[in-house]
Amino acid sequence: MKNTGKTLILDADLGNLDDVLSFLQKNLAENDCPDKIISQICISAEEIFVNVANYAYPSGERGICELELQISEK
Repeated sequence: MKNTGKTLILDADLGNLDDVLSFLQKNLAENDCPDKIISQICISAEEIFVNVANYAYPSGERGICELELQISEK
């Protein structure tokens, strides 16, 4: 079984949303994930990241977001 892990760490800032989506699209596509699944994962990740960036920290405080992608193949 092949198991691939990748991690992205960045500021929880809306300006980094494109980096999050690019990270997911690139790594999922490299592991032959179907386009429909990539799209669904990116929509979910966008919703989560936007909520964290907007609501997880008090006004004026910056947080860190860590995204870990684990891909397992049987």
